[in-house]
Amino acid sequence: MISPKHIFAWATAAITGALMAASFQTPAMAGEGPERADDGFRYDAPITRPIARPIAAPVAGYEVVTGTAGTAEVGATGMSTAPCPGGKRVLGGGWTTGNPTTDTPVVTSASAIGNGAAWQVLFRNAGGSALTLTANAQCAFARPSAHSD
Repeated sequence: MISPKHIFAWATAAITGALMAASFQTPAMAGEGPERADDGFRYDAPITRPIARPIAAPVAGYEVVTGTAGTAEVGATGMSTAPCPGGKRVLGGGWTTGNPTTDTPVVTSASAIGNGAAWQVLFRNAGGSALTLTANAQCAFARPSAHSD
């Protein structure tokens, strides 16, 4: 028969072992804790010494570009594209319609295309009359992404 004394001893040993194991785990081992950048710096830790590497500049050359208007008859599809000028890349985008109170577009795709060179909106006219939709791109100087469209 197992006595309460033995149960207490086993429980104490199990808890002590778990605490010891947990105390030796680093956040990277435990799968929790602050994210680390590829260069090994912890960006959530207070900086106690000057950083010897350059810090990235803020976004330069920001502008909103209005694209060409796309038109679609009732039940048809349309497209509008807003290209970024002069080496700028798309940060995001959107669209506007000719009459926001009555137009009812169904946007099927709104995304950057051409490795971030333009913003494109594909849509379908679900309303009762012809529809005009215009893409808008938010552009700035930036490095292209690592992947391509």
